[in-house]
Amino acid sequence: MSQIQNKIGESVLLRRVPPEAYLEYSTEIVRTLDGFHQISAIRSAVFLSEQDCPYEEEFDGNDFCATHLLLKAKGRPVGTLRIRWFAEFAKLERIALLPCERGRVGLRVLLATGFEIVSRKGYERMIGQIQSRLWPVWSRTFKCRLIEGRPA
Repeated sequence: MSQIQNKIGESVLLRRVPPEAYLEYSTEIVRTLDGFHQISAIRSAVFLSEQDCPYEEEFDGNDFCATHLLLKAKGRPVGTLRIRWFAEFAKLERIALLPCERGRVGLRVLLATGFEIVSRKGYERMIGQIQSRLWPVWSRTFKCRLIEGRPA
């Protein structure tokens, strides 16, 4: 998706995506087995290897009914996110960036595309569950609020 196509999605971000970022980064909806292998490789590297999460917590049957986005930097797969669809909301899940991409603008490109897709499908509400240590990142990245009193 180009910058113009992400107009609605970018409005959710606290800082716009610089136009030149779309020359370096691209996002695509995963529609092939090869694309699914790429997102699985990224999630395995981040969640299973780096964070030592159990396999059964990171990969489940929801992977087959969700929309997956793949972020590429100069054609190389570097990030992913998963969106699941419910009656009243969409759920943002499994956001993963390779360590070399953290703190860079690629996350905003990925999120802007995800928000764009959700809004074009007519959804007005998204939810997400995050690790509490990541709240500072998300609260500085896009317009969101923390629901207090939820279990850890």
